[in-house]
Amino acid sequence: MLKDPLTSLYNRYYLEEHLESILDKLNKQCTETSVAFIDIDNFKIINDSYGHVTGDELLKALGEEINNRTRKTDYAFRYGGHEFLIVYPNTKPETALDVTKRMSLSRNWCIRPKFFLWNWRGTKYVPRNRCLIDL
Repeated sequence: MLKDPLTSLYNRYYLEEHLESILDKLNKQCTETSVAFIDIDNFKIINDSYGHVTGDELLKALGEEINNRTRKTDYAFRYGGHEFLIVYPNTKPETALDVTKRMSLSRNWCIRPKFFLWNWRGTKYVPRNRCLIDL
């Protein structure tokens, strides 16, 4: 199975098996590739307070949002329980940051994902002199 059944994103197994080859291929084809890591803050509190069904609904909604906001050329993965990774080929870090921010702002999320972004060509992108950004 390549896709996570809850979010319809590529699953962790696919990520671990293919990420290096995807990034190598993109490095040869593109001028810039940006990678975003999204971690939902305090997700355990949501599960504990509202139940796992609500937590699953939130994950499913975020998966739909990621699918709707990413291009066909992007790669979106569910890394773990409430962690996601998005590969943005041929995308400057500032643009990837903007797209990812819009994902969290497009709905009235009760959470604030954390966002980590770097340029795959080896240059870490650290806006506001921080590696972790509150969206």
